[in-house]
Amino acid sequence: MKKQYIVAITGILAVALFFIFGRTSENKKDLNTPTQVSGIKSFDIQHFIEDAKLKLTPQQAIYVAKLENNITRGDVPAQEIISYEGMANFWKDSIRSFEPYIFYLSKASKLDNSEKKLTFAAQLFLEGLRGE
Repeated sequence: MKKQYIVAITGILAVALFFIFGRTSENKKDLNTPTQVSGIKSFDIQHFIEDAKLKLTPQQAIYVAKLENNITRGDVPAQEIISYEGMANFWKDSIRSFEPYIFYLSKASKLDNSEKKLTFAAQLFLEGLRGE
């Protein structure tokens, strides 16, 4: 019985010494330095959408501009949600481009702040990553 107490106390002391003298966190300097892998380009969704807009027909470009500039005074967040959902549906149905669709859907989900929509957008992101 006495031997068990000695083993338990020794174990507690060992853990306490590890926490006191051991390294338990990363250096702040190491966390803040950006690491870049050479030869890999980063993806910019805004640049991708601007390039995709250049390939639209004039009617489609007018429709996209109308959706983007459809926000007026009043309930701005609700209007932004409607605008982003319209943009998402346009890119999904008319153009069949996944990246802008998921971008605008995620922006609408963030504004709506409903768990159901955020989960749906996250699942679409993960499915897209698996496809890559």
